[in-house]
Amino acid sequence: MKNLIRLDGIYSCETLDAARSMGLKSFQFDFRPRSLNFLQLHVFQEMINDIPDNQENFYLHFSNEKDFLIKKVVEDLNKVLEKSSSTSEMVLEFSDEKDAGFYDQFGVPFFWHYSPGIALDEVLKCYNLRGMVWSLDLLYDFDKSRSLELIFDQFWDNYGEHIQRMKLKNLIRGVRPLNFLERVLNMMPFDIISLPIDHHFESSYRNVDLRLLKAEIEIFDQAIEKELSL
Repeated sequence: MKNLIRLDGIYSCETLDAARSMGLKSFQFDFRPRSLNFLQLHVFQEMINDIPDNQENFYLHFSNEKDFLIKKVVEDLNKVLEKSSSTSEMVLEFSDEKDAGFYDQFGVPFFWHYSPGIALDEVLKCYNLRGMVWSLDLLYDFDKSRSLELIFDQFWDNYGEHIQRMKLKNLIRGVRPLNFLERVLNMMPFDIISLPIDHHFESSYRNVDLRLLKAEIEIFDQAIEKELSL
């Protein structure tokens, strides 16, 4: 089930190499300056200099960044992919509320972070939209005051037909608490489940404990396989 797992917020070559050695093929890089996982452009350029032959998925996360910065990151990765003749794919990821035209201007498939109460009608008009990102933390907080089942029911009533027609994918971001993740997986189909790098895997600030990360990936993988096989 490792093909379902995406590792989020990678900021070092060592972590990227460790994830690859575990069989992961989807990776997210965070370009939000306020994020604890913020990745500087020159570091990203170093990380993508050597892309393996097998197909991988690179997600580039932005939130309210200027369009020229996003275009620069897209251009850099495109040059590497073209030079290496790699079949890997680039996907943008946005956790903001821009006009729909802003997201489509880059000509790159993108995922958009869903938030209850925000109308999706305009974003769903985007030609390059490929999926929705659901935050497990947000759903966990929301579930304390309202039925999670009702949230999903209303979502599918309002947008399900459109999403199925566009063949959009659903991504759940977060793994804790694990029993809540398992509950969510039973309520709604998800195509990708992301494992964010955070303090649970760091021996100190921005210093990933690779042994702990590998162990968590295995536990996470086994839990997903068990849950999705039910």
